[in-house]
Amino acid sequence: EGEDGAAGADALRRHLVPTFGHRPINAVTRAEVVLWFESATASANWCLSALSSLMIHAELLGLRPDNSNPCAGLRRKKSGFSARYPTAEEYQRLAQAMTAVPVECRRSLPIIRFLALTGARRGEVLALRWAHFHGDRFVLPDSKTGPKTLWLPRAARSLLKRVRRRRTSPYVF
Repeated sequence: EGEDGAAGADALRRHLVPTFGHRPINAVTRAEVVLWFESATASANWCLSALSSLMIHAELLGLRPDNSNPCAGLRRKKSGFSARYPTAEEYQRLAQAMTAVPVECRRSLPIIRFLALTGARRGEVLALRWAHFHGDRFVLPDSKTGPKTLWLPRAARSLLKRVRRRRTSPYVF
C-alpha cells in the first residue's frame, strides 16, 4: 500500500531520521544520500522522493545553496514486483475454503470473491461507493495509482446485484 499520512510519517521516522535527522540540512552530502539509498530497502523510493522534496524546500527557504539537492539524478530502485495470477487449481482451493468458513465470518465472503474476480486492491474495494458504479465498471476518483476504472466481469456484476439488494449504505461493502 502507498506511503501517505501516518504511514508516510512513520517511514520518515524509521528510514530518514536515523541517518539524517541529527544533521543540519545544509550539511547533508550527495555521498551520504547515495550510501543511504544503496543500503535502504523498505520504502526507499518513497523516502528518496520525500528527502528530495525536503531538500528543494530547504533551497527555497535559503537553508541550502541553489541547485544543491543531493538527491538530484538518483534513479529509483526497481520494485522487483512481478505479477502472478492464481491457477485454476488455486481458485478451486479458494472456493473450497470459502465453503468451510464459520458462520460468523461469512460477511467477508463477498469481499473476498470480489477481490478474486477483479484483481482490485483491498483498500480500493473497501472504499467502493455505489455512486462510482456505472453498470459494467467502477470509476474510482482516487486509488493508489490515481484515478482508475475498474472493469467488472460478468461474475462480479452478478455478485454486486446480490450485495446491492441487501445494502442501504453508500458503500458497496
